[in-house]
Amino acid sequence: MNKRQLKKSLNNKVKVNVALASTDKKNEKKTASKSETKVTKKEKCTIKCITKKLVGEFITTKEEVVPSGSELINAGAYAQNGEVVFFANVSGKKENAVVANKEYDAIVYFTDEVNGWVSKNAAKTYTKKDLVDAIYTAVNTMIEEYNK
Repeated sequence: MNKRQLKKSLNNKVKVNVALASTDKKNEKKTASKSETKVTKKEKCTIKCITKKLVGEFITTKEEVVPSGSELINAGAYAQNGEVVFFANVSGKKENAVVANKEYDAIVYFTDEVNGWVSKNAAKTYTKKDLVDAIYTAVNTMIEEYNK
């Protein structure tokens, strides 16, 4: 490796092994490296706003969202890798791993709203249309904040 290649390698901040020829014809191995000075930021994906139709697909029936005999723990939507994912954690089922491990880019909860639609004992009751509107607004607000 000549001096120009070595200099180019160092500018690329790559660790390289260099063999240097000495006067007694022995090769000595030395490691040339330069520490990383540039901090790279994770690329942020832009998320598109969702539609009310997509929200309606998430809340098809009360029984699918919260099966009978189960209790709603939390419900919401999170953004991960440029996509929005809806979730509902209920008792008796394993919690959503992404939410539990906080592996999302952004998150919004609408547990009270879903509970108001599913349960008759909730503080405020929601119709399906009211719930779709509330979730639509909450998720698109999260997306707008994330995309800033």
